[in-house]
Amino acid sequence: MLKPWLEEIGDILELFFLPPCSPDLNAIEMMWKKTRRNVTHNRYFASIDDLKYDINRY
Repeated sequence: MLKPWLEEIGDILELFFLPPCSPDLNAIEMMWKKTRRNVTHNRYFASIDDLKYDINRY
């Protein structure tokens, strides 16, 4: 199902498959690491809204 679609749009989109367990190559993992270190590390949030506020402020 996915393979024919990928062949169809091959000229438009190029996929890069990352090896498993390679957070150094995955940009979102690096962002999560920085966010955890700078915003949520060793902190207690009384509500999800407090957490969202601090993340958005960061």
